[in-house]
Amino acid sequence: MHVNTELVARLIQRNITPAIHYFEQTQDSSRLEHQINFCVQQIIVCLNSDTVATIKALLQYLIAKSQHSSEHSGWRKAFDLFNDKYKV
Repeated sequence: MHVNTELVARLIQRNITPAIHYFEQTQDSSRLEHQINFCVQQIIVCLNSDTVATIKALLQYLIAKSQHSSEHSGWRKAFDLFNDKYKV
């Protein structure tokens, strides 16, 4: 089964980006952690066992892409929280 990375990317950005903005303002990672968990549950329902590796790779891509933006530390924190909970 092929992983639809565009779908995964849309789900990640739609669910996690607002939480990253909240984290940037408050440094409170609880909402970010909740949104990561929610997003992963959504994605796992519709994709195969490569989902966690796909999400990890996309988060790493978003970290690199946001290197010079205000969202960079939020994407790094999202990756760390994700990586702590969902080991590949």
